[in-house]
Amino acid sequence: MAGALAGLAGGIFGVFTILILTFYILVDSENLRDAALRLFPKSRRTRVAAASREVTVKVSAWLGGQLLVAAVIGSSSAIGLWAMGIPFFYVLAVICAIGELIPSSARSSRLFRHWPSRRRCRRRKWSWC
Repeated sequence: MAGALAGLAGGIFGVFTILILTFYILVDSENLRDAALRLFPKSRRTRVAAASREVTVKVSAWLGGQLLVAAVIGSSSAIGLWAMGIPFFYVLAVICAIGELIPSSARSSRLFRHWPSRRRCRRRKWSWC
């Protein structure tokens, strides 16, 4: 029982901390960006600032798209499950929407496509793979 209460308290503290940090970053993002830009030499700051703006726009567009897809999946799941008469359909629809936000292993496996295969390791006699 004490372990469950400690876990619950830790979870609530974690959510509260994330909300506070998110609010701080949203409110003070310009100052944080300027502080990060000061880490670069003056000759490169304009180029780094332009690159950071472009990255911010691209990541924001990607995130917006992911949230839109999750909303569509959740809504269509809720409507379909409701039409079939499934009890607690809204809980299942939320799980579907959250599951859509989790990156699939197929997409994240692209990171490892240059990792040497076992056959290549044996051919080159690499011991580390």
